[in-house]
Amino acid sequence: MRIRTLRTLAIVAAIAAFGGTTDAPADEAEIAAFFGDYVGHSITSTEEGLTVRDLSAAIKKRKDGFTLEWTTITVNVDGKNKRKSYEINFRSTPRDDIHASEMRRDKFGG
Repeated sequence: MRIRTLRTLAIVAAIAAFGGTTDAPADEAEIAAFFGDYVGHSITSTEEGLTVRDLSAAIKKRKDGFTLEWTTITVNVDGKNKRKSYEINFRSTPRDDIHASEMRRDKFGG
């Protein structure tokens, strides 16, 4: 398993959202460079003290795009852990270098 920093994840999110300037096969190669697993952590100062957050993300190839999965675990001042996980699929679009999120809030796509 390859471990990378989450800074690279921000770059792939920008590529997914805004695309590049190359044709589709090159676009697939550019995104493929970001497939893998990423880990990191942050420390935030709040009124209650310091909060530690562990982060992990994975970018995986799909038949017609890729999947972005991530989890955050927050360790609160009282010692309790709060875990949240998310997964969003992105698919190719007719426009070169553009992938669309398949995330829907309800069954009608709203």
